[in-house]
Amino acid sequence: MKRLTDWYFNSLKKQILIPFLALIMISGMAISYMSYKNKVSESSMTLVASADENSAAANEVAMTMEQIAAGAIDQIEVGQNNEMAVKLLADKINDLEGQASKMATESENMFKASENGITQVQGL
Repeated sequence: MKRLTDWYFNSLKKQILIPFLALIMISGMAISYMSYKNKVSESSMTLVASADENSAAANEVAMTMEQIAAGAIDQIEVGQNNEMAVKLLADKINDLEGQASKMATESENMFKASENGITQVQGL
């Protein structure tokens, strides 16, 4: 230990240089630590902001998907209503065809009766 103290205390240059170097190293370490803490803080703030933006975008996507699903349900309901309307129209068309057939038959019968009446009138 005596050699170390003799080495340190035997020169004024060493007595000034070593504390000065220690001061520079300690201040450098303090500055590095502060810079590290600052970067960690900035990074965490950026991460939180990014997470908020991502959750907002996910909410928007969910709302859009909900609207698409509602539109699909509406289209299914419209399709079912159209099917019912087509069936109703087909029934009406069948009724009209039946009535038209009945009218044609009655019209033929009336025409034959009219021909028979004309023939009878001519025979008088």
